[in-house]
Formats: sequence, structure tokens, C-alpha cells
Amino acid sequence: MGITTRKGHIIGKPGRLSETALWRLMGDSYDTNGVSSWSSGKVPYLLTTGPLIAKAYRRLVKAYLDDQEREGVLPDRSETVYIVELGAGTGRLAWNFLSYCKRFPLRQKIVYVLTDVIEENVKFWSKHKYLNSLAQEGLLDYAYYDVLSDRPIELLYSKQRITSSNPCKTPMIFLANYLFDVLPQDLFGVSASEDFEELIVPVTDDPAVNWDAPGLFSHLFFATDKKSIDTASYYENDFLNSLLGKAAEHYRSCITEEDDFVRFLFPKAPLLALDNLRKLTNGKMLLMTAERPGSIRQDSDGERSGETAAESFPVNQDVRVSPPQADSADGTREAVRPAHLLAMGVHGTTFSLPVDMDILSLAAAHYGGKLLRADPVPVGLEVCALLLTKGESGLLEEEVGMSLGEQSPEELFLTLRKLRRHKEELSLADLVIAVRTSGYDAHFLFQVYDRLQEILSGEYGDKTDELARVLLEVDARHFPMDLFLEGTGGEAGKTEDPGIADSVRNDPENATTSDSVSADKENVLTGGELNRNVDLASLLATLLASVGEIDSALELLERHRERRGPQPAETFNTAVCLFLQGKVGSAEKKLQEVLAMDPTHAKAQQLRKQLRDLS
Repeated sequence: MGITTRKGHIIGKPGRLSETALWRLMGDSYDTNGVSSWSSGKVPYLLTTGPLIAKAYRRLVKAYLDDQEREGVLPDRSETVYIVELGAGTGRLAWNFLSYCKRFPLRQKIVYVLTDVIEENVKFWSKHKYLNSLAQEGLLDYAYYDVLSDRPIELLYSKQRITSSNPCKTPMIFLANYLFDVLPQDLFGVSASEDFEELIVPVTDDPAVNWDAPGLFSHLFFATDKKSIDTASYYENDFLNSLLGKAAEHYRSCITEEDDFVRFLFPKAPLLALDNLRKLTNGKMLLMTAERPGSIRQDSDGERSGETAAESFPVNQDVRVSPPQADSADGTREAVRPAHLLAMGVHGTTFSLPVDMDILSLAAAHYGGKLLRADPVPVGLEVCALLLTKGESGLLEEEVGMSLGEQSPEELFLTLRKLRRHKEELSLADLVIAVRTSGYDAHFLFQVYDRLQEILSGEYGDKTDELARVLLEVDARHFPMDLFLEGTGGEAGKTEDPGIADSVRNDPENATTSDSVSADKENVLTGGELNRNVDLASLLATLLASVGEIDSALELLERHRERRGPQPAETFNTAVCLFLQGKVGSAEKKLQEVLAMDPTHAKAQQLRKQLRDLS
């Protein structure tokens, strides 16, 4: 947003973007918040960990492994192929990916490895019931791994080590979603005849704000300090210097008559990470990455003044903080919002930058590989396959065209978002189709739940069997982030009683669900997300019981019991369902269980009295 032009306060010396305190803030935020960085809803993750992208990745992995088998690289299918997710965060992508692999097994043996530099995330995975179960099946492992360090991957569950001195016999596959955009980058620019570094001058409009202030990003501005460089010797790394020179030439070719200067972000840390992975695999690897594409803005703030930044921004002098569109009347450069200068996205106390896929393509070519991209490039999320393995890649290239080009995960996601915004116009059939299209994504269901509830409370017809099947599938594929092993310190949320029925008619032969009450949306949903204290199976059981799908409701309640153990609310709802089926004796036993857990449960006492009156 723009603010009134005023003096700003410098909060640091001009320096490389990758060396500013921004990256320390990023690390501190993730270290402090762990998995809650995503569950809070401030950091985007639903698309990049959901079933749509997991399905695309599973198809790409299959195509790549089939190519490798044709090339004779995988003669023995019993050899393990490691699929390593870098910066795995919640573990939700692993759950969705392996769910597809279990339904449609690959010919090769695979182990999916969750890695992160945040120790709390690694601890979270080891405690999670679903992930631990996959590890016991031999499908999953975990590792604390920093992509910016040249070190082995040490698997914590199987105790295996993947090292550069003893790489795997099979090619390795890496997944990196929204990882490169939070790694350090540098800012450069080119003219027709010269290359420049653009050092960053951090400025704030509030003298009381510092780098540790919670509201820093609302007060943060940047000005640039432009200085001529020799790209051949800028870094103390020949690989980076080589790519920086190629990137400078690439952007020099983009200069037009209207713009005599072009600036670009150089993904310094992502390129170092790529080099580390290449060494770890002896150059036999596929990296699939999903990042926000695009270049930064090409406004040339202050170049017209002819001054060097060192002259314009002495550390002891204030600089001007202006709205992005403002020009300086006196030739002084303006400090502008990071979102304007760098296309920075702010997510709570974290941020992200766009990743220049053209430069990653140059890196792939540097190694003799290639970057496979969708055409046209998606607007908000680009999924790419960086291939370093030699040999034919026809099946993979075909699958990139089909799964990423013809109908990308982002396009389906945006279509569903459009439907969600017009959910009041959707019929029951429309909703069922949309949920199927989402890959049975529980998060999409949460966002249209109130419309589904509204339809089922009115005239909906009698075709609810497909709805029941779909909702059972949604629950089966859902990854609850609060489900922990007993005795590990994790605390699964207590499940509130959404209430299948407030009252039950005395005659089981004529019992219906007309008296059923749906879960109160205000108690269940918060901002389109499922309340932590309500298990999905219990919520969906309520919905299905209200339309007479009692068998499906009972199956969901049994799943809840298996996941979270006996709970009074779900055990009572099970008793209600059994009663509605005319199974009075079974209902009586469930009510006894409820009262053993909670002797004051009023609804259980009432229903038990009604059952005894019937006998």
C-alpha cells in the first residue's frame, strides 16, 4: 500500500540481498512455529501438498522410472528408489503421494523420505500415526537434512546413509515445493554494456521498528545501491559465477528500446542446493519443483539521477519512503515496498520470492541436463522437472505435457476455487463432481460444507449413495495434522459432540432422521477450515446419518474409534445409528460404554431410558 511521502530510517548497511537479516527472520519463524506455520493458514500449502499435485507427481515419477528401465538403468526392480522431499513441512504431500502409490503401485520398490532443516518438523513426523504406519510398512523414512550443506542424508527410521562417496545404485528423485522461494537470492541488473549488483538498503517508516519487530513487514521498504561488477569473479564459486554470467547475457538480450536496464533475482542458494544434490547422486537425478514463477518488476528507481548508491545513501542519512508509483522530484532514489521491488510475498512472519526458472534451466544445461516445463507457463504455480539423468526421456516429456501442460494442478485448483466462490449455485450433483475433481480433498470439502449441509437439509432427492461413497473416500484420504502416537507427547484434539440426533422416536420401526440436527457450522468450521477439535469422520457421519445413510455413518464412526480411541460423543452417535437400524441390543451396549466414560452424559441417559421403556 502507498503511504504519504516522508523521510525513512535506515535499519542496516547496504548489502547483498542474500546476506540481509531477512533470512534470519525466516529461519527463526519456522524454527519457532514448526508445523503450525502451515496449520495457521498464513503460509500457503494446500495446493502444493494436496492430492492434485500428488497425482501429477506420481504420474511423472512413473514416467521417469519407465524411461530409466528402458535405458537399462533399473535392471533390478528390487533395488530401492528413494523419493526425497526437501523442506517437507507438514508431511501432507507424502501422505497424498503414497496414497496414490498404494492404490496404483509402481513397478520399482520406492521409499519416500521426508526431510527438513527444522528439527521440530522431523519430530512431528516421527510422532504422527499415519506417517509412522507408512514407515512401518517400509514406504517412508525421515531425515534432518539441510540442502545448503554438503552432507549425507541419514535416514532415521532405517538407519541407512546416502552419501556422495557411496551414492545409491538407482537414480534419486527429489521433490521441492515452495522451498527455493524461501532460500537466499541476490539482486542484479544489466545494461547494454555493463553488469551491476544491486545492494539492498533496508528502510523503515517507523524509527521504533527493528528487525525483530512482529510488524516489521508492514513498515519495511528497500532502496537499491547499484554497483558495477565482473560476473566472472563476483562469487567465490566458479559454478555460481558461470551461471551469473549466462543469466546476465540472457537478460541483456531482453533489453528493449524503452528499457535500457533490466534487473533480475539470481537464485544463489537454490543453485547451491542443486549442486549439492547432484554430487549426492553422482548426477543421476530428477528434481521436481513447484514455485511461484515470473520475474520481478523492471522499474528503475533512481537510475535517472546518475548518482551511485554509496553517494545517495550514506548510513547516517534518512532516505525517502514513497508509494511505489511515486517519482522523486529532486532526483533522489525512493525506498519502496519489497513487494514492488522484488515481487516479495508476505505470509505472516515469513515471505517468499519468485524463482527464475530460466536460470534453473541454464543450470540444468550446465550439467548436460534439461528443464522440462509446461507450455504455457501457469500464472501462480509452475511445476517443473529438472532432469540430469542421461538417456532418453520421452515418456517423462510426454507426461510433463499431459499432467502439467494440458491441465496443470494449478488450473484445476483455480477452477475449484471459482466453483467454491459460487457454491450457492451448485446442486448436490455439482458438489459431488467437484469433490471428486479435487482428488477427494478434505480441505475443498470444508470450504463447501455449509452449502452441502444446506442442500441436505432441504429437498435433495434420494440419490445419496454416491455422496456416501465420496465422503467415505474423502475421509480415507484426509491427513489430520493432530493425530499422534500414544506416549509421544503429541496431543490429539478432543472431539466435540456434533450431535447426530437430539431426540429419537420411540418406535424403531418408524425411526427416521427427521429429528437429526447437523453439526453447528460455527462450532465446526473456522475460516473454511475444520476446527482442530472435530474429527472429519465424526463430522461426515453426522451429515450422512441426517440423510439416512446409516451404514456409511457407522463406518465413519468406526474409523474415528480406530484413529482416536473410544470417545463419548462418537460412541453415543454410534448408539443412535444402531438404534435407527433397529439394533436395540447393540445400541444399549454402546450407551453403557458412553456412561462408563462419562456418567453425566445427559443424552446417553435419556436414550437409555427410552430403550428400556421399549423393552
